[in-house]
Amino acid sequence: MTTNRRGTTWSDSELDEALAGLNNDNPSETRILNSVRTKLFTNNETAADTKTPRTLVASNRADASSELSSVRPIRTRARSVSAAGIIAAGILVFFIPSLLKSDPDRGSATAAASGALNLAASFAVTTIDKPVGPGQYRLIQTHDWHYVFAGDLPDVAMFETTYDVWAPADLWSADSQWLHTRTRTGNRIWVVGNEEQAKANGYLDQVLTDTGTENGTWQAPCGDFFGQEGCNRVGNWSDPTEAFLASLPRDPSALFNRMAQDIYTDKGRTLGPQVFDMALDALQSGLYPADLRAAIYQALTFVDGLDVTSDSVNVDGRAGLGLALDGDGPTRTELVIDPNTGDFIGEREINIDETTSIPMGATIAFTAVRTDVVDEAGQLPPN
Repeated sequence: MTTNRRGTTWSDSELDEALAGLNNDNPSETRILNSVRTKLFTNNETAADTKTPRTLVASNRADASSELSSVRPIRTRARSVSAAGIIAAGILVFFIPSLLKSDPDRGSATAAASGALNLAASFAVTTIDKPVGPGQYRLIQTHDWHYVFAGDLPDVAMFETTYDVWAPADLWSADSQWLHTRTRTGNRIWVVGNEEQAKANGYLDQVLTDTGTENGTWQAPCGDFFGQEGCNRVGNWSDPTEAFLASLPRDPSALFNRMAQDIYTDKGRTLGPQVFDMALDALQSGLYPADLRAAIYQALTFVDGLDVTSDSVNVDGRAGLGLALDGDGPTRTELVIDPNTGDFIGEREINIDETTSIPMGATIAFTAVRTDVVDEAGQLPPN
């Protein structure tokens, strides 16, 4: 549930309608993924999207406030509390032997999450990525609605930003020219407060001023839009290069170990949430081939406590399956996949901190990712 411009509570259908109107889209709000239950569960013990998650109070309130104050905050994850489903027997055919090994240094996702991830992996490895021909571009579209929280002020809004990247067929050639555009549209949806209140207390002017530099267009070889190393850069999970992708093992067990080795500065955080962060960064980039996407999904089955949170998460008009785990901060973030295709749809961030003005369980951010092939840089596919 979210708060609308009138200062009252959004229902999920009202939020979908508002988002659809802002984007001139007509997403199907009635699509329910009954097939998920058929494929994954032998009972109906999946968590409802409206279930209020268990409160997780951040150990360092100053850090939590800082995270909520930033325009695009560093991810902090929190495991949802949901009933674990029971995997249908037919799903077990998608496990590979390395996933069945016992490793005392690792945890494991719930049976429901493991089944969903392995099903997604099975789709990914049998999928042939749409080829990019000579002169064509792979378009990676990221549609972001992210919250902005202004310190002690009560107003909280989600602001819309679009990120488009055109990657040429010769991705890693020194002669390649990638194109990137970033646009803050000005569209916003109020989670707490309303437009008039935000203008009166100066919150809106502050936010628009602080984020006005995000718009722009950039070109660079090998997609190095903001660095100086170009095609010679090492690469990382969120900004991969040809050499970096080649260095990653395709075996899920070995890939999990590599992710654990490469984790970000932990700041007291546990291993599982950091590996989860890394997987989301990788999948959101849109640059990982099908075999690596499958390995990432299966590596996440080693993340202790990862669970299915909902089988009807709506991200930008696309319904999917949400998976998340408790992390170390005031929000819970769900990885959302299409269980019918294995596609990574995006992610959704939910407030689980009862000490803020944001309602518990409110969606405060989401990111949707789509990929396509187009004939020239700057071209957008038809809606």
